[in-house]
Amino acid sequence: MFQPNRPQWVTIVVTFVFAAANWSDREQEAAAVWVIAGALIVWWLEGRRKKRNELQQRTRRQSEAAAETADSDIRPIVARGSLGLTDVSKAHIDSLRKAAEQGDASAQNNLGGAYYTGQGVPQDYVESHKWRNLAASRASAEDQKQYADARDALASLMTPQQIADAQQRATEWLAAFEQRN
Repeated sequence: MFQPNRPQWVTIVVTFVFAAANWSDREQEAAAVWVIAGALIVWWLEGRRKKRNELQQRTRRQSEAAAETADSDIRPIVARGSLGLTDVSKAHIDSLRKAAEQGDASAQNNLGGAYYTGQGVPQDYVESHKWRNLAASRASAEDQKQYADARDALASLMTPQQIADAQQRATEWLAAFEQRN
């Protein structure tokens, strides 16, 4: 349970005692009500401050833990758009590209996310659309809508010619992939 900050309480009580020494009984009663209300407000505000500080510390610890794990697995970060991430290593992109080239729909979507944000690769909406289109066509039913929505949101930022180029690249990649396998 929260314990109020004693110096503030002492200050409130001492101020009341000295101020009320020469007052009438009625004035002292009215002042007592105001002092009690003020003391309760101080107590409540201190409790809010303490809870806010605890929440900020917990959020900071969670952010630091997420940052530590982010370095070990780039996939969820790229899928979310790499918020706050400024340096994606070449090794991460290479591993995503390798998995995407092997037909992994999740890796294809995440590689498309990397091209969308420009994290670890040059920003390229056409290449992003290509990989997200492939991911949507190869994903399981539960992921297919998510990948298609990401591709369609990207398409709203592109010209019709860019979309056609991306679709052509995806078709060529798919034909080459089927010949390899």
